[in-house]
Amino acid sequence: MRLPGFIGPTYVAASHAAAAERCINLFPEVIEAPGERAVRAILRSKPGLVVHTTLPDVPVRALFYHFTGRCFAVAGQGFYEIFLDQTWQQRGTVGTVASAQMATNGPQIIVVCGSRGYIFDIGTGGFTQITADGWVGAVNVGCIDGYFLTADIGSRNWRISGLLDGLSWDPLEFAVKEGGPDPIVALVCDHREAWLMGSNTIEVWWNAGAADFPFQRIQGVFIELGCAAPLSAVRMDNSVFWLGQDERGNGMVWRAESYAPKRISNHAIEAAIKTYSRIDDARAFAYQDDGHAFYVLSFPTADATWVFDASNGLWHERAYWDLGVGAWTADRVRTHCFAWGKHLVGDRENGRVYWQTTTAYDDAGAPMRRLRQAPNVNNELNWITYQQFELFMQTGTVGPSQDPTVILQASNDGGFTWGNEMQAKAGRIGDYRHRVEWRRLGRSRNRAFRVIVDAAIPVFLLDAFVDLKAEG
Repeated sequence: MRLPGFIGPTYVAASHAAAAERCINLFPEVIEAPGERAVRAILRSKPGLVVHTTLPDVPVRALFYHFTGRCFAVAGQGFYEIFLDQTWQQRGTVGTVASAQMATNGPQIIVVCGSRGYIFDIGTGGFTQITADGWVGAVNVGCIDGYFLTADIGSRNWRISGLLDGLSWDPLEFAVKEGGPDPIVALVCDHREAWLMGSNTIEVWWNAGAADFPFQRIQGVFIELGCAAPLSAVRMDNSVFWLGQDERGNGMVWRAESYAPKRISNHAIEAAIKTYSRIDDARAFAYQDDGHAFYVLSFPTADATWVFDASNGLWHERAYWDLGVGAWTADRVRTHCFAWGKHLVGDRENGRVYWQTTTAYDDAGAPMRRLRQAPNVNNELNWITYQQFELFMQTGTVGPSQDPTVILQASNDGGFTWGNEMQAKAGRIGDYRHRVEWRRLGRSRNRAFRVIVDAAIPVFLLDAFVDLKAEG
């Protein structure tokens, strides 16, 4: 029989007995061929990592691609230009290790690092610290119609630069988030609109071309929900995504549908977030690949990474398997840009900038462990004898591992503890009909299975089947 729910997302409920599904470094993909009935969805491996270049400062805090074909990074206290040939050149020093963000008005790139701001001139190559009287530091940065936009740290005030001049900040060119008394936590520019996200409320402004201050509030748009982490708010899928909070609580993830927030987290994700000692340091980036739009949300203090797939509304986990301690840690990457047709990502601990690609099957030489933990199987808690477990996966495809194996584990207590690792061959190159199976698996009243693939091979899990004998 087909193992129910083997292809699915991460969903670990507050009660493991109710649901304890995990999907780590794997994500569900729906088969869109209308005539396909045997396999309706599969699990695909997250992309692997290939080192593009290594910067001398650590960690990589921001990546940015300018439309003229130039790529830039902030690593440690250095501002670097990265080239397609995998070399780099330092263009400046930011002098701080605060979180970094970049934006462009066309001829300039602004680099914001907490209280400090810098302008890189695309034409001349000059890198200049902003010292204008109207510059007071910033929460985030964006650009609309040639103006750089920033929000003052710990304030309801937000400011604009001179037109196409990021070194010019008039002290009088500011406005106040009016609708609520809560300070601005994040500022996001989307569809030429400025989303001023407070700790409890959100309002949206647009460039109305007014004489004194060009931006005005969009009347009737006021969202009684705020943002819990400044770096969690990003644009993706023609919308805005963020980790939310208000005076009633926090820890839910939202996306905007027009100007109405829609909850995209679920009870399992929220139960996990509730256990974290700190969530205001959460940070996110977004990217799209093979028709999937991914919102990648990392919690540095909690050492965890969650990923929402807008193509199907499902969540999965991404993690780095630390061989030294035999445990999961958060995903290696924290920042992203799409440059020269490639996804470039920065390492959270060292100066490496990686090419993130589905044609790589490990994490820059380190094993990429993929895990699928399936739903519990029981028959009204009567005994079940398991005679065989067969994993339906793609076999025989090219990869560095010449004789790969797959691991199976079983739990008889709802996923709290797991039995020994049982290995099976995954098929050599060219053995496309290889069957991945395990036999004589004992008996249980309530059992969960999980499959682990460490091998550096393309991983596509299509289904799983169990041959069982129910008793009672």
